Amino acid sequence: MDTPGCCSTMLPPGRCATASTHALVKNLLPAASRTPFSVIRSTLHPRVREFLDLNEDSLVSVFTETLRHVVGQYRHTLGINLPDDTHNVLDETFKSGITYRNYLIAGIRGRTQHGAEVGQEESVGMADYRRMDTNGGRMALPLALLELRHFGAGLLTDDEVSDALDQIGRTSQYAYNWAERFHGRNDGWPSAGEAASVLRHSLVTAVTATFRAVNGLVVPMSGGRSRPLLQVSEQAYLARHVGDFFAAGAGPLPPTVAHTLGTLRDTVWQILSSPPGIPPMPPALRARYTAAETALLHALAVLANTPTGQQPGSRSR
Repeated sequence: MDTPGCCSTMLPPGRCATASTHALVKNLLPAASRTPFSVIRSTLHPRVREFLDLNEDSLVSVFTETLRHVVGQYRHTLGINLPDDTHNVLDETFKSGITYRNYLIAGIRGRTQHGAEVGQEESVGMADYRRMDTNGGRMALPLALLELRHFGAGLLTDDEVSDALDQIGRTSQYAYNWAERFHGRNDGWPSAGEAASVLRHSLVTAVTATFRAVNGLVVPMSGGRSRPLLQVSEQAYLARHVGDFFAAGAGPLPPTVAHTLGTLRDTVWQILSSPPGIPPMPPALRARYTAAETALLHALAVLANTPTGQQPGSRSR
């Protein structure tokens, strides 16, 4: 879901007025959908819509916790020292007067608590595309129109544009294949208890913790540029195969799971072992890379003790 452009929660009062006057909300979004969520929801499998309906309260709670965490990270990165005033963040409003809470609830159930739809134009300022893309009827599953306004690191070279398109293409194809897998499926779905059992498994929780630890971290490149430490497609691959393995009880896990985690560990180790730069890495950022290394080492240790897992090679330190 689009994260509201709540500049008032990220900037001190003097800067918020300037930001809200000159910045469009859609330009503050890492990813922005031109397709209203009520339209997207109408295309979902009935079981998915049922899940959203039954878990609305917990979804709102998790979203709120995640948003507050992200706001805190932004403030820390920007060097903004403000008290935590995000407890009522969902009661903030867009310029149209719609609260973030109603925007979120409309995304989950299709309409607000009062039965009103919330479009993208009246919330984040993007023209609504109320028909999803089927490529002239040639695609079984309709596609939403998504804009990635902050993809990449500023201006890209031709090679970087090619790499970015490849990354987006692979991620989109993966998502589409994943959706096709469940299209028209009416039986054989795991129960809530079975799904919870998978989510509680030690390797699943270790990999999930790794995702949180590496989120937002980058690999420095020449010319002051950088790339994400963990690409979206790699994260999707790990999540799918680790989850599938414990859901289906089949094995072994693909060796690429261990290889990907091992490569991430090596990359973080190299970053931490590099000579101090000018300026040196801030202590708080170094602590994040150290926490990521700890999470990766834990995930690899759990994987090594998983009967059908693949043990990665060890690195002497």
